[in-house]
Amino acid sequence: MAKNPNEIVRYTSICRVVEAAGGAIASGISSTSAPLTVAMGINFALWGVASVPAWFVVRKLDLPENEEGPSSSDVETYEGYMEALATYFEERR
Repeated sequence: MAKNPNEIVRYTSICRVVEAAGGAIASGISSTSAPLTVAMGINFALWGVASVPAWFVVRKLDLPENEEGPSSSDVETYEGYMEALATYFEERR
């Protein structure tokens, strides 16, 4: 997604903001006497809300529908898998 270091910093900052907001919401929920089902409902609702922007990011990845990357059965070790994955993405550039 990021094409230069400035974008990496921006995306990382956005991730940290979302993480901090989640921590604040969790702290607020746990400081009340609300039942655990309320906390579960709020978490599920936040997950649903987060699915919408996640879809906008995923649909921009421009992956071909019929092509698959290397699978774990193609390589023996984690390092081999990571190397095969890096080769796959380098070929796509």
